[in-house]
Amino acid sequence: MIIFGRLKNLQTVTIDDNNQGVFMSAQKYMVKGFKYFKKNEGSIKKFVLRNVAYFQEDKFMTCLRECPDLESLHIQSSTLQLETCKNIGKILSDYKNIRELDLSFSTVYMQYAKEIADGLMRAKRIEVIRLRNVI
Repeated sequence: MIIFGRLKNLQTVTIDDNNQGVFMSAQKYMVKGFKYFKKNEGSIKKFVLRNVAYFQEDKFMTCLRECPDLESLHIQSSTLQLETCKNIGKILSDYKNIRELDLSFSTVYMQYAKEIADGLMRAKRIEVIRLRNVI
């Protein structure tokens, strides 16, 4: 987490959990790393999560709150629960620079998709939406 805070030129973070559950236990350290990163004037433009089976919503959102310049959000091959979908909708509506959303190969239950759709309706700068093989 300390090294992450010192990588001032870092613009893309990619996490592939391979459905092992490591992401869940690492999230508390990621929160601290993202805070150090922002404190040192870093700016994440692209955030990619792949194969994530479980999100700790409070920590996931705390990490993303440290990325106000976020332009691209990719959550691929993951199962999205209601809270995750609400948070994605919030990111889409609150982050003014967001231009790209990729939910390819993810599982999004029909009743949860509304939360993402609400955010998309408010995302004024959205340019790319990828929904390949979304179940």
